[in-house]
Amino acid sequence: MPVDVTGVARIRHVDTGTAYTIDSDELVWDSVGADKRPMEAEVSHQATIIHPDLGVLTWTVWEYPVGNYNHQETDIGRNKLLENFRFGSAAPYDADPDDEKLEDEEYSVQQMVEWFFENFEDPALRTPYESAEGGYIWVWGGPYSADQEIGFTFSDWPQNIIDEAVRRVEEDGIVDWAPKRRPDDYDPEPNEAEHTPQDEEASVESDEGPDGSGSSLEEILDNIPPESSGPIFDRTQEGRVDLVDWDGAVAPDGDLLSALRDQAAELVAHLAGTNGHQDLLQALTRYLATVNAAPASVPRLYIHGVFLDNTAAQCDSEIAAGDRPSLPSSVSSGLASLRQVHGTLIMLTPTGSDLVDAADRYRARPEDQGRISHVILEVANAIRDTPGVFGPTARELAELAASNAGKGHRPERSNHAASLLLKRILAGAGKVLKFAAGAAVVTVVGDGLAATGAGTYVMNGVTALGNSAWAFLVSNFDIIGTFAATGGSDLAWLRQLMSWLQARR
Repeated sequence: MPVDVTGVARIRHVDTGTAYTIDSDELVWDSVGADKRPMEAEVSHQATIIHPDLGVLTWTVWEYPVGNYNHQETDIGRNKLLENFRFGSAAPYDADPDDEKLEDEEYSVQQMVEWFFENFEDPALRTPYESAEGGYIWVWGGPYSADQEIGFTFSDWPQNIIDEAVRRVEEDGIVDWAPKRRPDDYDPEPNEAEHTPQDEEASVESDEGPDGSGSSLEEILDNIPPESSGPIFDRTQEGRVDLVDWDGAVAPDGDLLSALRDQAAELVAHLAGTNGHQDLLQALTRYLATVNAAPASVPRLYIHGVFLDNTAAQCDSEIAAGDRPSLPSSVSSGLASLRQVHGTLIMLTPTGSDLVDAADRYRARPEDQGRISHVILEVANAIRDTPGVFGPTARELAELAASNAGKGHRPERSNHAASLLLKRILAGAGKVLKFAAGAAVVTVVGDGLAATGAGTYVMNGVTALGNSAWAFLVSNFDIIGTFAATGGSDLAWLRQLMSWLQARR
């Protein structure tokens, strides 16, 4: 979608004082990133002009939701911005807050209030409420507050205008808000979610969603996105959900990969006889297995590289505090070399570069990053503690995700890598439910699944694991629902499933 930009930018040269005019038609926009936000991706667009006198001029705008440009940055070096472009058809808040041509404060406040109510609503409208659970069940994300959402979106604006907009939003006494309905929401009304004991049995094949959309369990599970790049989890011969493969780009088998293999093997050999750095040795051993895999998967390299970096950073911190013995000099230098070569290899592949961008462009506030880390930790621990559903490799990777959530110098990158693992593990559980629904006439009975008219294999295998997977979702409903609500568009199927489940609890 092209960026909706009008008007001109007027810029005064820092040395000569000459004013230059840039027309909006001169801008050529590229989409440079997509960040996870509560309702959909926030897309960033960028346009760069090399002006013969002013030098490099760059405009970056963030679009969220679609069609709304909620933030913009202008980089014109040391020159002075006299007038800036306008982004959006009627959005004076997208201009420069210091521009003397701004509309009056009243109009700005109205725009902020209108933006908020276009994107958030009173949770009483459709958010499920359970008094036994302590109130609203925030299956679509939340609760959201006006001061945080308006303050974040309009962060360049004067605080007094933001405060007045927040006051008007909250003047009816509502301080906790839910997101407005999005296209991928499964939307049961609260009173329609109630059911009697006679309703406990619900046919998977014929059941309609509470909103009359005809969304059955099978239809919801059909929305599980195919793996594009990363680990693949599915039902194994052992009757558990476990890792079956790694998908995505393969690392080029050249000098860089060979250097990583040699360096990782040497570091493992150096640390094998020590007791003071067992966690670092384990991280290096996992990384060595990754680079020695045939083929070496870029997503696997990326994830284990992030986790190795976190372990190394923790090791450095504990050595500095005197809690660990120092590393041999050969290990310190070798580890630094490995991390540098690893970064180069990752960035040389499109898949690796995309993974880094997806993590680094996540501009969550520190308090939000902490909340994300907490949710990742809880979901990972739930997977790790459910051996009846998940196999040993899946539970080991979940434990790695838990131990790395929010850690290291770049917590957003750690959370990105950890959540990627958890999304794929949960998708594997979803495949089990889907296969159970397709392999036999399956009904939902209470908190479990039952197959009728099925053979012994289906009854003892597919449906047994399906029952365990279903019980896992029921017993961890709140934390999985929160994870689904904050996990981005690739977890739309899980949000729908948790809503479907909520209607039958």
